[in-house]
Amino acid sequence: METGGKMSAPFMGFSHTEETKAKMSISHTGKSHTGETKAKISSSHPKSQKVIVRDVKTGKTENYNTVRSLCKSLALSSGSVSKYLQNKSTKPFKGRYEISVVD
Repeated sequence: METGGKMSAPFMGFSHTEETKAKMSISHTGKSHTGETKAKISSSHPKSQKVIVRDVKTGKTENYNTVRSLCKSLALSSGSVSKYLQNKSTKPFKGRYEISVVD
């Protein structure tokens, strides 16, 4: 069995024709991944972290597959949440959310 480098060598420098590019573009138009597939792709990323969030005010607890999905859902900055998790802070994030990483 050949390695990936040897197998791709014949295609080095190869460019698709404009006609072929147009055909590929048309064939992919209107196609998108389902929400379930997007979640699988996202959670399979090697750096993705599953997190649990507890809202101190309401007592509600939710699980998220990624920090990014958490931030999107709660309208938070992903950089701030990542730093919060890296620093292993014990006080609630923004005075409201207790966020912890699931091992």
